[in-house]
Amino acid sequence: MRPERAQETIHTSDLQVTILEIDSDIVRDLRTRFPDDCSYLSYGQMVLVARGVALTFDLHSGLEDPVALRNVLSSLKSIPVRGVLPGSMSSGNSVNVRPPAPPIVLAAMPFDRSAPARLLLPEVLLISFNPEDTSPALYPGQAPALAPTEATSAAAVITATGSSDHEKLLHEHLEQLGVKEMTQGGLWAHVSNSFEVADVLSPQHFLDIVASALDLIEQRPHSEERNNDPLSMTPGMPSSIRGANLEKVVLARQVEVRSTEKLSPARIASRLADLEPASAIFAIEGTVGASPELLVARSGPLVRSHPLAGTFRRAVSDSQQGTGPEHLSRKDLSEHRLVVDAVAAALELVCESLHVPTTPDLVHLRSVSHFGTRIVGHLNRYNKAQPDALDDLPSSLELVSLLHPTPAVAGTPRDIALRLIDELEGFDRGLYAGPVGWMDSGGDGTWMLGIRSAELAGNVARMTAGAGIVAGSHPQSELDETNFKLESTIRAITE
Repeated sequence: MRPERAQETIHTSDLQVTILEIDSDIVRDLRTRFPDDCSYLSYGQMVLVARGVALTFDLHSGLEDPVALRNVLSSLKSIPVRGVLPGSMSSGNSVNVRPPAPPIVLAAMPFDRSAPARLLLPEVLLISFNPEDTSPALYPGQAPALAPTEATSAAAVITATGSSDHEKLLHEHLEQLGVKEMTQGGLWAHVSNSFEVADVLSPQHFLDIVASALDLIEQRPHSEERNNDPLSMTPGMPSSIRGANLEKVVLARQVEVRSTEKLSPARIASRLADLEPASAIFAIEGTVGASPELLVARSGPLVRSHPLAGTFRRAVSDSQQGTGPEHLSRKDLSEHRLVVDAVAAALELVCESLHVPTTPDLVHLRSVSHFGTRIVGHLNRYNKAQPDALDDLPSSLELVSLLHPTPAVAGTPRDIALRLIDELEGFDRGLYAGPVGWMDSGGDGTWMLGIRSAELAGNVARMTAGAGIVAGSHPQSELDETNFKLESTIRAITE
């Protein structure tokens, strides 16, 4: 459910942000029982629950307009703030980490970087975090050192309103959030739905487009190996990109779940938190998911990214799947390196130092495991991509624009991969694989990739899963990979 826009035109000059400290148990309880009209994001020890929209920041050209991106930050800075987040003055904070600086905006953006997008400034935002945590931008795939109930948390409620009676607004929202009656059982109950699950386009369509992509990657004549197969319906390679030097393309397929009852994003998010505890859980703008992939996080001058690529089916026990990446194929390692090199090359433009491990880790999720590389850098105020620009640090939103879409969700070279995706897939990706996250008034923020997700519309959930196609890929194996990636989301909806 997309949050409704404010009913009247409101400008940043009309708003005031107020911060009040609250019991962190309130936010912790909402982690598993927030209402369906809320936006929600949690990862590590950070939890954000938002309700209502005080202001929207529209990006009419998506991530393509650098002036609009910078204007979001300057607008946030102009809003007066009363109060500070608990823990903001804590002497225990690492020099590399700082708590968010309200006001804070949330967003789920389209995969298409040029498509219109918007950021939401909530009327009420409940936030919980650990002010002593030295890594609040915790990498997905790594369970928090302390369970949320064991962590020393600080919490606050942040209101943004043009009304002088912010206490009345706060009371109304908190009443709807149910924080005065925190009875076990929550705000929603399980209902016995029946479900239908079906591909939007046939599995054969996916097999065919993977085969077409392989023709281009491996520079095979299109008819090779299939010209004598009367059942083959493989589409012809677009003439505009025939002969192009493509190394990787990520192709996706969509599956639709239809329920007899309206689907609850809150219930699905709560179930995903159980199924994928090492992932970031989100429910924003009608999309709900459990993302294992950190696109980019900024905390002051510190920047992090955790690209994932190279996927294999997770075995029943760790002993069955090996203890390190050496047992996987050279193809998987090559695919992963393509992504890491692209992310590192982009971040080098804005970093004075960048640490990129030469060997990836294995990130284990419920159904699959991935190669993951934890990239950490220190931003330079001098932007090497624009030698005449001696500006402030790039905001987290500007870093999103610098990186998205990475080869993890598009391919490389990017322009050729995107043209092939547009030609072959047969559907609009929407919010799938787009940036999902938050940014504060200081430009800090955390942005995930909106993968392992579903877009909800009433009683229908549409899920998208992709696979990276490189030389040596096999169509049936890539189809199997998408099935593995869909497992947790389908279970969260139907069980």
